[in-house]
Amino acid sequence: MIMFARSAQSYSILILSIWSCSILAQNSAILTPRWSQDQLNWHADMCRTLQTSRNGLPNGQGKVTWDFLGLNGVLEQYLTRNPPIDDWTGRLYRDELAISPAPGFSCLGENDNCVVATDCGSYDQSTGPWISITLHNFWRLTRAQIKGYDRAIETWDRNNQQLAKAVFTTAFGRNRNEFDVGAFFQGFFTGVSLVMPVLRAGGSFALALRGTIQAGAKQAARSNIRLVLADDPVADGRPFVQSLREAYAPMQADLRAILRGFMDTGITDLFFNPTVRQTVAFLQNGDLLNAITQTDDELIQEAADSIIRQTAANIVADIWSKQGLTLGLLANSQCSDTNICAVDPDGCSEFRFFASDVSPQRCLQIGAGFEFNSDLPFLLRQLKLDFQDISKNAFVCPRPGVFPPQETSIIDFGLPQCAFPLRHD
Repeated sequence: MIMFARSAQSYSILILSIWSCSILAQNSAILTPRWSQDQLNWHADMCRTLQTSRNGLPNGQGKVTWDFLGLNGVLEQYLTRNPPIDDWTGRLYRDELAISPAPGFSCLGENDNCVVATDCGSYDQSTGPWISITLHNFWRLTRAQIKGYDRAIETWDRNNQQLAKAVFTTAFGRNRNEFDVGAFFQGFFTGVSLVMPVLRAGGSFALALRGTIQAGAKQAARSNIRLVLADDPVADGRPFVQSLREAYAPMQADLRAILRGFMDTGITDLFFNPTVRQTVAFLQNGDLLNAITQTDDELIQEAADSIIRQTAANIVADIWSKQGLTLGLLANSQCSDTNICAVDPDGCSEFRFFASDVSPQRCLQIGAGFEFNSDLPFLLRQLKLDFQDISKNAFVCPRPGVFPPQETSIIDFGLPQCAFPLRHD
């Protein structure tokens, strides 16, 4: 009887082993497809390129490689046979692709040990480097956005909240100690200026990040988060910084959710379950295989700068709109071609310039008739803003004078369309 039980147990183990080997063989056939000689040659060429381009393929070759090697189809076939559940990205890398995965490999959170090999010789499967680098770049970019909020708060809080105080000294003619909280949150609804090159062209990943941040902003607004300024925000920036910390938190939390959701179960949206094709398309059809030349710290800093710019723009635009600030459309003869004021009774200033990259080209002047603090251009640069971008954003706005602006995903001169909807004079 005991011998029979042992035989049955051994038989079950044998069957399980055969089944596991069969699954591995089937997955291997998917992940190392039969390529044509041209595809094999291209793969070999790109493997050599990886030796000097560790974070992806240069010159847009990532998308070309992804398309030419049919990697959308490979991943769709793999995920149809192996549904994206229970850390699918980690299991794919550890169990199928990498020869020697890093100990504790995981890409579920921004602080996980998500380190992938960047040479073809470190993979069991021919598609290994391309899929792995793509997933890693997805993680790096999303992680940078998450950590960008922390870096932004550190910047607002640095040097006794010097930058936070500066926001409220940007008024023309006088300081203001209040602004429209509703307009502040509306500024986040209008779109997020994602500065990373791979996201500029849009696509499902960029739209998802933007939509996620918008959802977090709306959640913050529904939660009645108050932006506390205290009695004098120019003298004490601590209440304002704490308010920003609370306002950023829902956006950051939703970004964490979408990072974990995609890496764990292939979720591309917080509100519905995607198809396999949608999960694969979320990887930007090869755009994420293009090289990201920035270091991790540079990516985080770019994200923080973008967050600071958008935060400050919402507040400054509200202050200026309340003051009735306008954009002067001057005769081009009042500006020289070198952005220096031509002969004029008022002389030259940084507030007037010739905008050659708008249509039609125009001589623009912001704040005509208002007194201004001579430090204002410097303060705006600290806030990642400048008069020329603000003026051009106001010039191309199709709804001047309407504040706060409508929701949009259009970015004009580094800011959401009509971020500065100043009236035209």
